Amino acid sequence: EDMVAAANEGLADQPVTAVMDPRPLCVPPRAPLVRVHEEMRAAGRTAVPVLDGERLVGLLSAENISRYLLVQASIKPARRRGGARKPALPPVIGAAPSVVVPPPPAESVPPEGRV
Repeated sequence: EDMVAAANEGLADQPVTAVMDPRPLCVPPRAPLVRVHEEMRAAGRTAVPVLDGERLVGLLSAENISRYLLVQASIKPARRRGGARKPALPPVIGAAPSVVVPPPPAESVPPEGRV
């Protein structure tokens, strides 16, 4: 958002450091999503970097969280109806089907009278 504002103010040629937040809200990969979402909203952030130590491993956006919550909301009713069902596994072949091997070709014998 700050970069867009800077571009609108004619500062598009400025280095990123001139408009970036030097201390952004960062989260670790295993942080609880609910807590991160609350922190993002409180800080007025639409995205936060995900850091594993000092290594950037991702970017979590409000849109990512919304999509995740939408998927979770659609899955939960199915779980409630059937209890804690495991997904059905594909059928397993009990024994390998027999393999039909064609007979070897007959020896080529010239028709009678021809050599």
